[in-house]
Amino acid sequence: MNSQRIRRAERIVELRQTGVDEAQTALAEAKRRAQEAEATAAAAEALWMNETAAADHGVPSSVDLATLSAWLRSLRVQADQAAARAAEATKAVQGCHDALIAARRELRRIELWRDGIAAAARAEQDRMDRLAADEVTARASRRFS
Repeated sequence: MNSQRIRRAERIVELRQTGVDEAQTALAEAKRRAQEAEATAAAAEALWMNETAAADHGVPSSVDLATLSAWLRSLRVQADQAAARAAEATKAVQGCHDALIAARRELRRIELWRDGIAAAARAEQDRMDRLAADEVTARASRRFS
């Protein structure tokens, strides 16, 4: 009975460890995506800054100014959207980190439960061994009396 409980507890620990591994993988992937999003946002911001600074092209016509304004506005929108995606990716990293902490906490809780079962089984076996040894000693003393 006790060995079956210990085996079941071991299996649950293995499952929780798999959960921790999956959470670590998800966190690493989220960090990678966040880094990519931040790099994209930085590139979009740099492009907007460069294009804004390079807007001195002599005396442009009103059509050129409208085209340039639309171009710069679209670059600004792209930079803002990239920054929003980077912020979302950072939130996802935090969520994955929280999930990893929860998975590790659950694993530790299950490990302590398993260790308690094993300790109780060892204590019971030790008690049974002492009873058996006491019985042998009692029989030997009765025989010699």
